[in-house]
Amino acid sequence: MAETKNIVGYDFDTIKKDGSDNLTQALMELLNSYEGLNDVPSDYIEFQLLDTTKGIAMFPNPSVAILTEQEDIVGHVTQTCAYAFTIVFRTRTTDKEYVKEWLDNLGRWLEETEYPALTENKKFLKIARNTQSYLYGTTEDKAEDWAISIQATYRNEFDR
Repeated sequence: MAETKNIVGYDFDTIKKDGSDNLTQALMELLNSYEGLNDVPSDYIEFQLLDTTKGIAMFPNPSVAILTEQEDIVGHVTQTCAYAFTIVFRTRTTDKEYVKEWLDNLGRWLEETEYPALTENKKFLKIARNTQSYLYGTTEDKAEDWAISIQATYRNEFDR
């Protein structure tokens, strides 16, 4: 292999605004398979959409960070990439401890679960929490947004 380069770069084309890309779809399916959804009023986790007073949604960063890149002499490239996203749980409940614990449990589950298969020569390597759950903000309707930041690291291979 040729020399390894540490890149502080971004792939702005991987994540689609409508969530139609393979990475987002795989993560949404994984998130919506979480058994803890049976314990909350939301039947599923939405993509970038929250009701004014309740709901759970996933909000991805608008780009993928390219952490490392290796290219061999025939132009085969192997990248390690990071897809960061935030899960927001909007609620009017007075049981803030329950919401915080639910999000932290979701984060732990993501770290321990089997990762879904990807296409286009991509493979999930690790999914990990960047933060514990925290109070993100309060809406005009007095609902609270609790959040947890998560990062999915994956390998991407292609030929130039």
